[in-house]
Amino acid sequence: MPEATLRAVKGHGQIPQDSVRGHYTDARQVLSELQALGVDYDDVTSVLEDNGPAVVDASWQDLGDQLAAQLRKRSTREENRA
Repeated sequence: MPEATLRAVKGHGQIPQDSVRGHYTDARQVLSELQALGVDYDDVTSVLEDNGPAVVDASWQDLGDQLAAQLRKRSTREENRA
């Protein structure tokens, strides 16, 4: 991301702090705890990579269908009033 954009987002003319580095130990601990609970990180990421885009696409399509239905209802109501 361009530095000017980062400064604008921060709002104080400074680049935002790095929120990732310095937390590696915490992240490893969380992953270890998940593994102890039987959650396989590699499996989770694989499923998300394989199925995620289709799920998002289906949700987006559903949202579009719902919006179109609402617009049709509104249009029909307005035509009936005229």
